[in-house]
Amino acid sequence: MPNDDRKTVMAELDELNLIEARYRVSHLQSTQAIRKVRQASVERSLRAEMQRETYKQANCRHRKGGKGVEMMYQGNDSNFAVIKHIYPTGPMHVYCQRCGKEWKPPDAKLNRKGASIEDRREYARLYKEYQEAINFPTDNETSGSQLFMVTRGEPGTYELPAA
Repeated sequence: MPNDDRKTVMAELDELNLIEARYRVSHLQSTQAIRKVRQASVERSLRAEMQRETYKQANCRHRKGGKGVEMMYQGNDSNFAVIKHIYPTGPMHVYCQRCGKEWKPPDAKLNRKGASIEDRREYARLYKEYQEAINFPTDNETSGSQLFMVTRGEPGTYELPAA
């Protein structure tokens, strides 16, 4: 009899372990399903926001002036509402103050030797847009950082040793 009781207890323990394992698996599956739903929701939200941003920037005239909500992105001034900023490394970026669009020099990799025709066309398109943005007339002053410079002989500076 004691052996039969032991077998019964072991069978019950195995059954409880199986129930616990099934519970853990179902909990993990539901957690994964929830994560997938959340991920899909975030991706949809980001795509929708990018589409709204693209639409807003495509319809903005990037000009100063205008009153009221109806003129939010449709300024009527001859000057553009852009900020031109020169980075310490040399490139100029142009930012629209109304819609947030940014123009920057296109990636030179698109125009390198051996680049595909599509890459070269994309480079030409981006370069043309960038040149147009640089030439936008505005009464804003171009901002910039100090270009990297090495000075000698000023008080408090490090003198480079003679070669």
